[in-house]
Amino acid sequence: MSSPKNLKRVKEDSQLNTARRKIAIVLEYEGTRYKGSQSQPNRPTIQGSLNDALKKLTGESIKTISAGRTDTGVHAKGQVLSFETSTAIQPESFTSALNHLLPDDIRVITAQEMPPSFDARHSASRRVYEYVVWNTPQASAFRSAFVYHVPRPLDIEAMTNAADALVGKHDFKAFSGSLDKHERTTVRTINAFNVKRVGHRVIFTVEANAFLPHQVRRMVGELLAVGSGNKTLGNIENLLRTGRLGSAQRSVPPSGLYLAKVKYNGFKIREKV
Repeated sequence: MSSPKNLKRVKEDSQLNTARRKIAIVLEYEGTRYKGSQSQPNRPTIQGSLNDALKKLTGESIKTISAGRTDTGVHAKGQVLSFETSTAIQPESFTSALNHLLPDDIRVITAQEMPPSFDARHSASRRVYEYVVWNTPQASAFRSAFVYHVPRPLDIEAMTNAADALVGKHDFKAFSGSLDKHERTTVRTINAFNVKRVGHRVIFTVEANAFLPHQVRRMVGELLAVGSGNKTLGNIENLLRTGRLGSAQRSVPPSGLYLAKVKYNGFKIREKV
């Protein structure tokens, strides 16, 4: 963490006028107390907290662009954001100084200078989400904000077969929440969808070019219905073929969902120090 003395020196560097630069940062956060990642007036958000910290650090009104929007209560292990700045602050100083200014449940992992053409959202080729289920008869007293508790036994093989049916290019309108005005299509391409058990946890990992609102949570909800014997592979296939908008209604809570990683073609993002 940057000390107040070091923070003062970084702020002095921010007064040096340079050409506009593009900076990318990798962020992790606990989303429990935030109303999602996207800035909203008079509501606590991840982007709003970051923009405020950048304003304090640089004196500039900086608009950050995120690789993916996460909803209320959703977490991130590898969210990527980009922004432009005219300061001379070095990337490693952005990391330490922002972590001094940000609340403890938001951390900058890495920062790096990028080519002017880089855009955290539009340059992204794939996003990877994880959903974590705590699968024991009794819930954990320590994990309620980070997992979804499912007490009944789950059939991993059945859920894996159903997840395989979702891989590929499909119309996922059945698994979508309310659509934003800019959504032109509900067709998405899922590149991989894996289900595995690790101790008491069942982890769903899904990778796609992009996701519809609430798509991951609805897909996991339907897979859990298959895993508990309430639905079959055929039900999942039928939702893909004939489902109406939002007809997959078994949406799981946000507490178990994480934006795990963002992938880019042609750009190398440093994910660890």
